[in-house]
Amino acid sequence: MHIFNYNTKIKNYDMDNSEGVYDRAVSYAKEIHKGQKYKVGNVEHDYFDYHVMGVVNSIKAKFGDKTFKSRALAILAVLHDSIEDCNETINMTDLKSKVGLSDYLAHYLYVLTKDKDMSYADYILNIRGEELCEIVKLHDLDFNSRHSTGARKDKYELAMALINI
Repeated sequence: MHIFNYNTKIKNYDMDNSEGVYDRAVSYAKEIHKGQKYKVGNVEHDYFDYHVMGVVNSIKAKFGDKTFKSRALAILAVLHDSIEDCNETINMTDLKSKVGLSDYLAHYLYVLTKDKDMSYADYILNIRGEELCEIVKLHDLDFNSRHSTGARKDKYELAMALINI
């Protein structure tokens, strides 16, 4: 069930505050991803700088950063791995209060977060129909696909195809 309607919620989102939320999201994501690595071949990169910001920059290159949609996408991209990939237990309530995330964006971040009990296929199918989630996840999968080989690359490409059906 889709809780939020993108078109009706735009007027309820504080556009003037989105830059502050983005900055807090960046600080928060940097801290929780501290020490994580993104491996490409035999080379290890800083996870936040390489992967998270790689996804953010891909989205900004396509959508810019001046509209509601582009700012929301950038915030979601910064936080897209914050809950599922971190060692510390983070819940949505904590994340909302630390970053100033609106209920609107928290909903999309929740959809972007794979529950440990959910199959990967169900997770990908759950994203379908949620425009902001689809965009962030497609940029994430594209980034991962370009930096992977073999079965891992196939998994990412299949997930992109499932979202694009």
